[in-house]
Amino acid sequence: MKKKLIFLLPVIFVSCASFRVPVPGETAVRKNNIFVEYMNIADSYNDLGKYDKAITYYKMAKSNRKLKWTANYKLARAYAMNKNWEEAQKLYLELYRRDPENISIQMSIAYIYAMNGKLPSAETIYSSLVKNNPENADVLVNYINVLFAMERYEEAESNLSVLKEKFQDNTNISSFEKKLEEIKSGDTEETQDGENEAAEKAEDSDSSPDKNQ
Repeated sequence: MKKKLIFLLPVIFVSCASFRVPVPGETAVRKNNIFVEYMNIADSYNDLGKYDKAITYYKMAKSNRKLKWTANYKLARAYAMNKNWEEAQKLYLELYRRDPENISIQMSIAYIYAMNGKLPSAETIYSSLVKNNPENADVLVNYINVLFAMERYEEAESNLSVLKEKFQDNTNISSFEKKLEEIKSGDTEETQDGENEAAEKAEDSDSSPDKNQ
């Protein structure tokens, strides 16, 4: 309440005087307001999907000690949305060291690892998240996606069964099933092609019945 009074007093005073008396603490309040404005501008750009500009203003806002961690969190997300995986990873790891129990941060790190091609690291985190958060469908869906990307299809199918059992209405189920069908169909075609190729080679070889007659 004291800060609000300090901020308002000059306005009342100036309206009835020709000169201005400095108010204790006013400079600090103004400085803080500037950083808050930086944050607001960054949020506006972020909402518009202009992540490069949002990043610029979040970096300015984080210079303020009180806004640092809020700005860092939003900056990390903006980097990720802008597909700057390396910078996003650095910031999210910094956030994780400060708040290691935060599931949202863990999921973000796993996602960034996956998008940056670091699939084993992503799989390790998702595996732990699935175990510790069995009622979180989003974690399970992302884990299955990573397993598909790593071509660990049996594990993907096993976890898909869990998804179907626990989250029957999840919209990702049909796409996962279709993907599995395509993979199995492809395996069948490859097997058939291999058998046909082997048969053709046998017919052309010197040891084939036709050649020996």
